[in-house]
Amino acid sequence: MKTSFIFVLLLFILSSCVSVYFKDPQPKDGVLLHEIPPELCGKWMEKGGLLVEKDGISFIEFEKDTLNNTVDTIYQKAYLSDSVQLYKAKDIYVLNTRKQGQHWEILALSIQNNGDINVYQITEPQLFAKDKNLHLEEARFMIDERDTIVQTLRLKYEGTQKLKSATFSGQMKVKTLQNAMKQKDQLLLILKKDGSFGEPGKGK
Repeated sequence: MKTSFIFVLLLFILSSCVSVYFKDPQPKDGVLLHEIPPELCGKWMEKGGLLVEKDGISFIEFEKDTLNNTVDTIYQKAYLSDSVQLYKAKDIYVLNTRKQGQHWEILALSIQNNGDINVYQITEPQLFAKDKNLHLEEARFMIDERDTIVQTLRLKYEGTQKLKSATFSGQMKVKTLQNAMKQKDQLLLILKKDGSFGEPGKGK
């Protein structure tokens, strides 16, 4: 696994094809947690790493010299706060992070029977559009290389188009999230019980 992939993920600056935003933290009937529970806490390392403690998440980076010797260890911690919120809904944990002081992005976490933690990033807006508790506020397309905002996910246009982001208002049902997490292409990363990182499709 490339180190850059890990840190892009952990800092939530994800280079996915489509970004999905919400005006409110998710999901409906989720319980806001003020501490990260023990089952999600741990340390994962691979040329850099992630430390999850009850009050927040630390991103660890090793600064190297020209001989590849570690000369400094840099910790950047994101505390649970007004802009980083963790909810529990049934057996799912949902990490909400506020972007640019307005909209929220989510990562869903599920603890597996073997102790691994699966991390999901749902990047298919149609999976949310089916939920009647959610309303599509806007969809941002690149149409013939022009940034265009519309109120639909399906454009009747024969030219070049690419969906860049979708923003929803309301709060989704837990069932919507559960169904989305069943889609294999929505599994982003595995935090393995042994302290290493795993990628989808790379075996157990």
